[in-house]
Amino acid sequence: MKKQKFILLILFSLLLFLVKAQTIITLEKTLDMASKGSPRLQSSLFNLDRTTETLNAKRAALKSPEVVADKLGHVKFKFYMCDRPASLDIRVSGMGVPSGFPGEGYSTAEVKVTKQ
Repeated sequence: MKKQKFILLILFSLLLFLVKAQTIITLEKTLDMASKGSPRLQSSLFNLDRTTETLNAKRAALKSPEVVADKLGHVKFKFYMCDRPASLDIRVSGMGVPSGFPGEGYSTAEVKVTKQ
């Protein structure tokens, strides 16, 4: 009887060594594991990336308007803005030609929405 208990104790001890216990994982690792196994989460992560890239493109468009001047000095410019009509206050600073003196101008314009 003692021999059987001893053998069971040894087997149980070996089993404890072979069985892996639960491990603590971080939130990042959990999300990584979930994103690999869940099509729904993969779709959400893809949409998040796409939205982020769209936002980055809109920010870049705000910082770099398209400015075109003709021979008479008339300037037209295009830039990204909200998609509804609005009033816009414009301030222009620059150097006069041919004098080279600095100058500023202020104006208010109504924004036209055009689809491209």
